[in-house]
Amino acid sequence: MIDTRPERTRYQKDVTALEVDHPWFRIVAQVPAGARLLDIGCGSGELGSLLARRAAHVDGLEMDADRAESARLHLRRVVTGTAGPSAGSS
Repeated sequence: MIDTRPERTRYQKDVTALEVDHPWFRIVAQVPAGARLLDIGCGSGELGSLLARRAAHVDGLEMDADRAESARLHLRRVVTGTAGPSAGSS
């Protein structure tokens, strides 16, 4: 079966419906209150929104423009692009 939902919504999770033993809650527990975080590959921003409950600021980096647009609803700032060396450069 082919998933025909738009890319920006295909992987979205409702963080209010996650089970208490979901791995994301273990990640959140490791974040000190008031921390400043960069979510690299932030997708649609759901994990970042959960992290923002503890952290002072959560920013994101997402290469997919549609997903980055969705993440902007959840995170303080989102940059669309890639990090690190460009593919094909030597």
